[in-house]
Amino acid sequence: MPVFDVNEIQKVIDPLLGTTADPELMFDRVAKALAARWPGQVEPELRWHVLWSAGFVHKVALLHLSTSEYVILAGAATSSMGATGPFAADLHNFILLGAIEHYGEHDWEVTTSRPGDRIFTPRDVGMGTNIPEFVWFVEYCRGPVPRMFFSMLLGAIVATFDVGTVVRILRLGTAITLRQGWARFRSRPVGQWLFPKVV
Repeated sequence: MPVFDVNEIQKVIDPLLGTTADPELMFDRVAKALAARWPGQVEPELRWHVLWSAGFVHKVALLHLSTSEYVILAGAATSSMGATGPFAADLHNFILLGAIEHYGEHDWEVTTSRPGDRIFTPRDVGMGTNIPEFVWFVEYCRGPVPRMFFSMLLGAIVATFDVGTVVRILRLGTAITLRQGWARFRSRPVGQWLFPKVV
């Protein structure tokens, strides 16, 4: 059963759009709003990593990670061009600041997405992207996450031999998966029966 709903994520994000042009402040507000909506399923502390993936360099911070879903904050502070996919899962990108140009395998014209827009990339579909200046966004993935992460991290190793960053992301991702999985178990009836809260 999925934890997150794309329409609910959009509802959480929409009131924050246009409240600041500072990406650090925007991400802090978004992370807190998502944590309030899904308690125990969103990391309270943002830990940033610079990663080469999807053909360009960008920053990422993990908010939620399981075997079937992830939520990350990501983006690039400089112009860049690359490609993404085709992946084994569905991707939803919620643009917070900046803009990104993109086109899919069946598109003949470029679409420009700006704050408030959501880009949907279905599984098994590739997409070309161009960042004219900068872009910051929330990415939600639903599908076989281990295959997604393997592809992303392998790309980082092959492109830059950045084994250190990959190892740090794997360690953090494992800790997040276990911590949030435990929180989900504790919230279910059997978990509450086995481990009652002490008042």
